[in-house]
Amino acid sequence: MPVLSRILLDEDLIQTDVGVIALSAGIGNDVVGWLLLALAICLANAASGLIVLYTLLTCLAWVLVLWFVGRPLLKLLSRKTRSSGEWGPSQTMTVSVIFAVLASAWFTDKLGM
Repeated sequence: MPVLSRILLDEDLIQTDVGVIALSAGIGNDVVGWLLLALAICLANAASGLIVLYTLLTCLAWVLVLWFVGRPLLKLLSRKTRSSGEWGPSQTMTVSVIFAVLASAWFTDKLGM
């Protein structure tokens, strides 16, 4: 990611549509890769097939909760704080996303994922 960001910055592509799409795709790819690595480590350390099934089902449930509850709430907050305009995210939106990430990490730790 730092190399891609630096290339886009050096070539003045960071503000173009191509630069935004490339950086977004790179970030998404990086996140998915780290998540798959964490899931693989978790599944490799599982003692039985039942634990693997529990892990997969709780991961799926958490993704669904974030998609159907967290996403609409963040969209609502984005509209209320006018964070989706040309000025970028507000401080309230930034703190809310950081809080959601920390709460998600705490929740997944308590579930034993």
